[in-house]
Amino acid sequence: MKIHIATIILSMTVGFLGGVAGHYFFRGSPLDEESGVRTSEPVNPQNDAALVARLDRLQERLHQIESTVLMPNRSENPGSSPENTDEDAGTGETGRRRSPIDRARTSTRENLITAGILPDRADDILQRISQQDYRRLQLGNLIERADSSARQQYADELEELNQNGVVLRTEVGDDAYDNYLFASGQSNRVKVTSVLSGSPAEMIGLQSEDIILTYNDQRIMRWRDIRSATLQGEIGSYIDIEILQDGSRMNFSIPIGTLGVQLAGVQLEPQNQP
Repeated sequence: MKIHIATIILSMTVGFLGGVAGHYFFRGSPLDEESGVRTSEPVNPQNDAALVARLDRLQERLHQIESTVLMPNRSENPGSSPENTDEDAGTGETGRRRSPIDRARTSTRENLITAGILPDRADDILQRISQQDYRRLQLGNLIERADSSARQQYADELEELNQNGVVLRTEVGDDAYDNYLFASGQSNRVKVTSVLSGSPAEMIGLQSEDIILTYNDQRIMRWRDIRSATLQGEIGSYIDIEILQDGSRMNFSIPIGTLGVQLAGVQLEPQNQP
């Protein structure tokens, strides 16, 4: 029963993610090689960055739910003791059952502390993110209820919140965020799975299994980092890209724009990377 409920939750969350991405990207337009999604027309980098941030948050929520809801009860494992039963069932000291969201928040806090964030700071960041998520939901409700004159005001506030709200990576910095991703079992590097013929990636010698470390001096930890980075700068100008190929770091100069690769997330020890 627990697994059945977990499957429903995960399916609904994945479906929502797909719907969000589809609404913005799947409009019968060319395939974007980096992300494997379709773009409709020339994308405004500022708006796209906001969408990327939203997708990041949604996927982090998905991972939190997945790691919490699907985590087996320790009482079902050999060698567990009866004293662990209430804790593993998600109850607090009073015996009140904790929700998956509460447990996910606790898991995120523990992973942040493992990543080197002080407990008080982790609590502050998570509280502000929670408040921000509530306001986002509240604004969505107000937009649905409001008349046309007031709706734009709420829509503007929601856009501002999505553009300049609390972002975990920005709050903790790249190093701690890298450690957090690793501690929480998420991908923290991007590898090349294939190189398209005639692409800039092929011309500089990128190969399958190469790890992209930086693009234009920006650290790459998620495939969305590449998507965002390739939308910045003037087409035709050149930037530096650093990769890990067969265990060796290599630097290349490459024109800004479509790289011409298929990508996948991988997990590597943070101390072995920049």
